[in-house]
Amino acid sequence: MSRTHRSAQLAVLVVALLARLLYLQQVAALPFFDHQVGESAVHIALAQNILHGRLLPDRPFFYASVLYPYFIAAVCRLPYGGLWLVCLIQVLAGVLLTFVLMALATRLFGRAAGLATGLLTALYGPFAFLEADIVGSVWGLLGIATAMLLCVRWSERSPQTEVRWTGLLLAGLALGSAAAERPNLVLLLPAIAGWCVWRTFRIASGAGASRPRLPALLRPAVAIGAGACLPLLLVTVLNFTASGEWIPLATSRGLNLYIGNHPGAVGTYDEPWAASAAEFNARHSELEDSSLLMASKLAGRTLTPEQASGLWTAKALDYIRSHPGQTAAVTARKAALLLNNAEVPNHLNFTFLRERAPALWLMPVGFGVVFALAVAGVGFLWAERRRRGDLVLLLLVAAVAGASVLPFFVTERYRAPLVPSLLVLAGAGAGAIAHRLRRPRSWTPRALRVLGAATAAACFSIIPLSRPYLSRDYWMFAQAYAARGDLPAAAHAYEAAVQAGGDDGELLNNLGLTYRALGRRDRAEAALRRATRVAPALAYPHKNLGMLLISNAKPAEAMAELTAAARIEPDDAETQAAIGALYAERGDRTAAAAAFARSRRLAPGDARLARLIRHYLVD
Repeated sequence: MSRTHRSAQLAVLVVALLARLLYLQQVAALPFFDHQVGESAVHIALAQNILHGRLLPDRPFFYASVLYPYFIAAVCRLPYGGLWLVCLIQVLAGVLLTFVLMALATRLFGRAAGLATGLLTALYGPFAFLEADIVGSVWGLLGIATAMLLCVRWSERSPQTEVRWTGLLLAGLALGSAAAERPNLVLLLPAIAGWCVWRTFRIASGAGASRPRLPALLRPAVAIGAGACLPLLLVTVLNFTASGEWIPLATSRGLNLYIGNHPGAVGTYDEPWAASAAEFNARHSELEDSSLLMASKLAGRTLTPEQASGLWTAKALDYIRSHPGQTAAVTARKAALLLNNAEVPNHLNFTFLRERAPALWLMPVGFGVVFALAVAGVGFLWAERRRRGDLVLLLLVAAVAGASVLPFFVTERYRAPLVPSLLVLAGAGAGAIAHRLRRPRSWTPRALRVLGAATAAACFSIIPLSRPYLSRDYWMFAQAYAARGDLPAAAHAYEAAVQAGGDDGELLNNLGLTYRALGRRDRAEAALRRATRVAPALAYPHKNLGMLLISNAKPAEAMAELTAAARIEPDDAETQAAIGALYAERGDRTAAAAAFARSRRLAPGDARLARLIRHYLVD
């Protein structure tokens, strides 16, 4: 390799590193970075348990990144450890991913393709976005890319060369680690193992040797499986320690299947009970707990996490059997979303953060560009009969990674495993197009047809299939500002969330509470009244409006709101105590005593309520 080429590769890596460091600096300054929500908050809580000596989990893993909390805990134990250092290490892993893909493309298709792949990866904004998030996606992507490189190196041996299985063992280890981060990727193990078996047969056949026997054919698959066993067995043992059950990977698989296959499913993330059980959804916002509680409610008994997963799986399969047409339509939509340029959010929103961390604009390559160039790469490589065996590997990885998402739902993180192999193909496509641009006569009819297919792919990818829903992101900012004690900024963020998402009872309720904390009682009352109008089935807005009306000396209106809250949520001790206090203020001691008795039964150990009850009953 020439010094010029090495310098070009180094320049690509420097670009990748500097752009990512600038983005990390900007995203770390945003309010949510130190107050993570959703799955990130769960990983951090598990890491804190590990740091406090609870090395083994007390329940089976629900979220996918099973080994990721141990990584967070290990980094936080380092000097100056913290979330910023976790993200910095992930950024460096992203630069390493750029190097691995560049090396793979160079090995397969030449220097021009390698540099194009490296530059596309360095400027692929969604990768940088995931690397600076506390979700661990980069480790799965690095595992897939490393496994592909090791398998290609293994397949390049001559038939006379002594076979070394270390590379395939490491490839299996990398794939097993990727499956521990994203369980649906376990399907890559038989796919890549099958490719290695096929290559073994092709290598022997190409050398004119006799057909290899079955044990010799299966050795590559055995080596990959043996390498994958270590991380997968570790995860299974951790789950057994927590539950006494042999649970493969995470218990969220059943719910994820039901999210993708239920009445009202659209192919993206949404709690299946959000519309039918608004009060439950408002009270139980953490997905692991809410899915277990709802499954237990549907079953009529308390379920274990694995039993809950089985219930959701059964409901999803029943829906698929009874609604084949709807299932086929939503699956087709999922496939279209997988190939769409938009980044469908599940945790943070790429579109939202790009406006608040402008460094993402320095990495302008999106999925649509990669997809179109990959189509061109496949067309040119197939026409030229170049390394078709390795081309099959790249297409196989992309196809299996994509197919493994279709039963569930589409998000940017679930789609990301498709991208490494597509980037290598895109680099080959970019190199081929650049070559033909320098030689206009090389544009044969076949080459023009390939270019037409790539253009069609680009047009297909920009069809609007989803719209950015920014309300949740403003909500996340509002929660972070509130945790910091910056209530004016929290109120402003809640206002933006309401404006972006329209009338939402939970948002308006939170906005009203923030106004009340700021002393803006008139605005608080207006927001809470609006919340009760748009979400009359939610108890919280009625309750909070009632409490506010008590302090505003409007007891009759307060009683009406608190009574409405008690009808919706009769097990709220604070609401019952407030109703008792209003009855006592009216002089109706019998009704007051009854309400206070209900409050006592619901919260027998609440000292604050006990003092309130004593005050009114004694008086």
